[in-house]
Amino acid sequence: MKTTAAASVAACAAGSITPLSQALADDMMGDSAMGTDGKALSQVRSTCSPNCTGACGMVAATYDGKVRTLIQAADYGDDGYNPRGCLKGTSFNTMMYGDDRLLHPMIRETPYKDGGQLRACTWDEALDFAAKRIREITEKYGADSIAVDYQVPPLNYINKGTFIRLVNMSGWTNFPGYEMNGDLPMFFPETFGCQCEELESYAWEDSRLTLNFGSNIMTTRLPDSHFLTKSQEAGGKVIYFDPNYTVTASKADEWVRLAPGSDTAVALAMAKVMIDEKLYDEAFVKTYTDLPLLVNTATGKRIPASAVNGLERPQDTPEKREAYIAVVDGTPVVINPTRLEAPSSVELEGSYRIELKTGETVEAKPAFQLLKELLDRDYTAAKAQNISDVPAETIERLARMTATIKPAHIILGGSAHQYHHGDLKGRALSLLAVITGNVGTLGGGISDYIGQYKVRFKPASWFMPANANATSTPYHYFVNGPTETMTAPYPKNGFHALVTGWANPFDQHAVCDVLRKRVESGELEFIMTCDFLHTTTVDYADVVLPGCAWYEKTDVCTTPLHPYIQLQQKAADPPGEARAEIWIFSELARRIDPAWGEQFPDFPPEDSEKQIEAVLAKFLETGGDKVAGITVEDLRRGPVKMKHANPEEKMIPFWDQIHNHVLFPPPSLPNAPGSTDHFVPTGRIEFYKDHDRFLEMGEQLPVWKPLFEDTEYALDPSAREKYPFNYLTRNSLYRVHSNYSSNPMMLELQDGLPRVWMNPDDAAAKGLAEGDEVEVFNDRGHVNGKLVYEPGLYPKQCIFEMGWWARYTEDSSYNTLIYPFINPIHEIYFIGATWSTNMAWNECLCDVRKAGAK
Repeated sequence: MKTTAAASVAACAAGSITPLSQALADDMMGDSAMGTDGKALSQVRSTCSPNCTGACGMVAATYDGKVRTLIQAADYGDDGYNPRGCLKGTSFNTMMYGDDRLLHPMIRETPYKDGGQLRACTWDEALDFAAKRIREITEKYGADSIAVDYQVPPLNYINKGTFIRLVNMSGWTNFPGYEMNGDLPMFFPETFGCQCEELESYAWEDSRLTLNFGSNIMTTRLPDSHFLTKSQEAGGKVIYFDPNYTVTASKADEWVRLAPGSDTAVALAMAKVMIDEKLYDEAFVKTYTDLPLLVNTATGKRIPASAVNGLERPQDTPEKREAYIAVVDGTPVVINPTRLEAPSSVELEGSYRIELKTGETVEAKPAFQLLKELLDRDYTAAKAQNISDVPAETIERLARMTATIKPAHIILGGSAHQYHHGDLKGRALSLLAVITGNVGTLGGGISDYIGQYKVRFKPASWFMPANANATSTPYHYFVNGPTETMTAPYPKNGFHALVTGWANPFDQHAVCDVLRKRVESGELEFIMTCDFLHTTTVDYADVVLPGCAWYEKTDVCTTPLHPYIQLQQKAADPPGEARAEIWIFSELARRIDPAWGEQFPDFPPEDSEKQIEAVLAKFLETGGDKVAGITVEDLRRGPVKMKHANPEEKMIPFWDQIHNHVLFPPPSLPNAPGSTDHFVPTGRIEFYKDHDRFLEMGEQLPVWKPLFEDTEYALDPSAREKYPFNYLTRNSLYRVHSNYSSNPMMLELQDGLPRVWMNPDDAAAKGLAEGDEVEVFNDRGHVNGKLVYEPGLYPKQCIFEMGWWARYTEDSSYNTLIYPFINPIHEIYFIGATWSTNMAWNECLCDVRKAGAK
């Protein structure tokens, strides 16, 4: 039997389509065996780790020193997660040994602008050259003139964490993942004060109503999509809101087609129905939200207790908090600033005269009353129908469903909030989740799934060196320069270098042509990248450091979508001279400054695995409650479920706040507890924002604002006539951002051709036929693709799927059309490696013509 199993592995290794099943691997072959030709066969449980949120367990079957087959591990304790994976992940080994694999370090000694070429070199040459150039730029412009970009940390806490440790020591300006992308939902810090708190996917099945606003889960969350179906099988309903017909729309119980950018108006009209018909959870609103608190109608500001005649600020009011007032039985009282509670008789409606210590008497209203007046004035179902094209009766029916079917869960897709005013959508949808009392319940609340951004245990033991000198700023300022309203730092002498890892910014980031032009002009004097594939970024780099793929090193990873911490275990040595990043960046630190090197282990590259295990053990020892008691040996055996606050098996977001009445917000790792308390000074779920900037922009309560008025039309008024199409860069079934762009299996499934999708009527009006090569363009850039008719597209939409490398798009990029508009409200909430001003990826206008036509 063992010989048969070994022969099966050998057949897979030789290219046969016969698969090696997990059962054969576990039950017959064991961990290793010998093939019939005498070459070693082995299998290692590891984890697929692109930034897709899947974090899918895989068994890497290795033959003759190479990963030949990848098989879903199916070893999670919760069977709903078994098996998980997709064709991208199971074909990853084709990239590990493909033509684009980086095998040697490379340097460019003559600048790119002067025609210099990359050449292969030794590791000593590469690291010494990089260290020399970094020292030169630091001496000339300052350390903060060196910009840094890397993909999100939870994919590789240890190897990527080594780079993070170096960055936090160096004083370089960090654009870590979501500063560069700018696509984390800003409504979470505005409303709840925290980064994000979402349901893990296996809790979707516990929802009895799911309102999905634009998250195409059946394409972008393949390993988890069945949990939505399980909810339906258990009697739940899935309502899908999207201008465009998608795979997820086809699986929903109801597809609600709404005009682009109108989600906010629909949500606010639904809230009006709930309030008018007394369908909201009054006790929940009073206990946990800021809506009972009084607002001075003349100033728009909440009234602090310290300003009111006869009241005082309690001495135990926490730091970064304020004690505010509400009306109980006709009298102003101080609402407890230390615990989430309020008298049941606290008023939500009415107008009151409040005497201040200055002797002035002012009119004040509860925030709930102001909300009610706003909804009555601007958000009737009929008015929302005019904005959204959703029939008023549909809005009213869905409002009643949302208020009465529990638990209800709202999913907000990344594309839905990647607009200039995307935070207003999130605030309005949060209102629905909160006033119906669905927050803090299993299967309820609001979630936003945007990537593997979320740090789920304390990583400071490795991320933060002694005497850290960390600084960061949003990528927007790198492109646009500083603004008067920014709260983030900006380098005195601007940016003159970019050090990047695992991110491919020369393809994947907005206005990536700015990066290219700055290299070509010499403004960016030095580019260094660490990756395992020859991406477009490599073509512009001065130093290329070949790292490991995730089956060639050990690391640890987590995801927001499931509760498991798991290892990426090494299954094979990397090809050529590629090396583990823990060695690369430890060695680079030593060569830049010997004093820095003292903060890193000193070891030969062949000992990288030993060093990784030491860091991992320290992580588990110091990582806090969520990993308490977990050992390295536990993780070697398989995925381990992390701990959470609530007693139930599945994690419930905001459990402590709702059930233990602890003030908002919960901690947002890797920041220390209390770091974000000032974002919600009431300690409550905040829908009324009295910061001056919210008041100036008329956004103290969530409101609907039309697309393009504050962006494209403000930037260029002629864009109204010149560019009739909304340009969307959606996620692809075949890529994870730009990862897998050169995967031969994925290319074959797409015929190697980028595509442009349009509504057939729009295309016909432009004289374009299906199959034409077309150019999508605006004043900023252009990209070509093969035209596909998609009848399910809302009119005046033009879609291009993100992730194509420049070699497949005639050296242009789909991101050259994007502009990094800056929303001044978002600037309030900047915290490095946590939140950044949202990138308005989807608030972009374009036109379409046949390729070659002018």
